[in-house]
Amino acid sequence: MIEAGRRWARGDLDGTALDEAQEDAARWGLDLPADALARPAFELWEAHVRPLEAFLAVCGQWRMVPMGMRGARYLALDYAAVAPGLALAGITLSPDEWADFRTIEAGAATELNRD
Repeated sequence: MIEAGRRWARGDLDGTALDEAQEDAARWGLDLPADALARPAFELWEAHVRPLEAFLAVCGQWRMVPMGMRGARYLALDYAAVAPGLALAGITLSPDEWADFRTIEAGAATELNRD
């Protein structure tokens, strides 16, 4: 589930970022080998679909702290905004699904805060 969060933060949850990288390389006249951007296959188990859907429904609700010239640091999702967002989307999570949701969040925060 951490990898799902990381891939969301990189913008390649669906693999499109790799296509964009190839386009950028071509634009600059670079010949990028097809395997240069290869990542391990990502499979989502059926049990993790609902937590990922829930995360995607509220993934804009980050709590952030300014870091001056370094930009901002992503702390966590704002749970005061997440609860009504999930409710409006008609999503309820079991405790196990909530734990998976938090794992996705942790992966996303790690990737978003990478220097």
